[in-house]
Amino acid sequence: MKPPPFLHAAPRTVAEAIDLLAEHGDAARVLAGGQSLMPLLVMRMARPSVLVDLNRCAGLSAIERADGALRIGAMARQIDVQRAPQTPPLLAMALGWAGPRAVRNRGTLGGSMAHADPSAEAPAAALCLDAVMVLASRQGQRLVPAAEFFHDALVTAIAPDEMLLEIRIPPAHPRCHFVETGVRQADLAMAAIATDLALDGQGRISAIRIAAIGAANRPIRLPLAEQALLGRTPTPTTLREAARVGLAGAEPPSDLIASAAHRLAVLAGLLEEAVLGACHTEARAA
Repeated sequence: MKPPPFLHAAPRTVAEAIDLLAEHGDAARVLAGGQSLMPLLVMRMARPSVLVDLNRCAGLSAIERADGALRIGAMARQIDVQRAPQTPPLLAMALGWAGPRAVRNRGTLGGSMAHADPSAEAPAAALCLDAVMVLASRQGQRLVPAAEFFHDALVTAIAPDEMLLEIRIPPAHPRCHFVETGVRQADLAMAAIATDLALDGQGRISAIRIAAIGAANRPIRLPLAEQALLGRTPTPTTLREAARVGLAGAEPPSDLIASAAHRLAVLAGLLEEAVLGACHTEARAA
């Protein structure tokens, strides 16, 4: 199959890209790495009149610390983010599951966030790390927490005249883990859990964040599971109880890969594995 006809625009600056999005609105789509958008074009599931190609746009690939946060440009390639020494280990772990190396070589962190595939690993890690998305338009910049950014499958808070500029990640907790399962290695995730946490001197959980893939039509946090574990020693009993309470309100999809009931059962096991794995990782500086 061939994609529908479209105009290819290759801005050199962010300002030029924003002007194109303001001019064309819903008729425009942003092209980053193209790993998700190009298949949609070929299958004619997306029919933009204009592709705003950011690959020649300067200043969107930096990975640097500033003002107490890690700032990752939207066009930073997934492989570069995964390997950068300043990247939080949880995000690096999650990106290790994000398809084969050829995909990570071209795919961008911003593209994964903006596409918002409910099976994608990077959005769940960003949610777990309390990341903030920086969106830009002619009206200026606005900051959207990851908890408010992912609205539905393939739907985010990005308006038609906006583009994702960068992802800001505050300091992480000292321990983390990411676990996933799918039909086959390198397939899309059927279910996954991301967690980062801290332990006190008695081995009790003093801070924890848990995010899930497969518990809804978008990545979600599990606040009830977090509350159930806070201040407690992570034993098999407390972990099973946290999984039961935390997943009670989940609404996992049923599809050709797995039923909702199967996903819930798998997520409960993954939650236990992720928390125990985080507890047993070597503590690091935030």
